[in-house]
Amino acid sequence: MTRRVADRLQDIHTAIQRARAADKELSRAVEAGSDTAVEISFDAILLNIFVIGEATKSLPENVKYLELQIPWADIARMRDLIGHHYHVINPQIIHNSVRKDLEPLNKAVERLLENFK
Repeated sequence: MTRRVADRLQDIHTAIQRARAADKELSRAVEAGSDTAVEISFDAILLNIFVIGEATKSLPENVKYLELQIPWADIARMRDLIGHHYHVINPQIIHNSVRKDLEPLNKAVERLLENFK
């Protein structure tokens, strides 16, 4: 079953919030010295970035065109990296993506959601 554009955008929005929450948990786990909690939090971040990339791949080009400043292809490539080349993932790049790259995407998705309710 094909999902609506609004559903895909909501998937991205939800995954952004979850990735951010997992990143906060990761920071707490690092401070507490809990290796297991660090691993679980990092896995949660990866899953949500994967979801963001998968939903991005399903957005029609005309939707992505409305937010040209967003590197949609890079987001899809990150999903492919996590899915196919998980063994070369650099945690610092993932961490930087959550801290820096998700906010502009979040704002763009919120604007798009207004258009595709």
